[in-house]
Amino acid sequence: GLDPDPMGAYARSGYFEKIRAERVGGRQAGWGA
Repeated sequence: GLDPDPMGAYARSGYFEKIRAERVGGRQAGWGA
């Protein structure tokens, strides 16, 4: 099923930190990260 807090789960996964680090000074993701 869907996570009730998909963005929270995404952030907790640690993947967000990886993407954020890769995007420092770059474009934000199209879905409004």
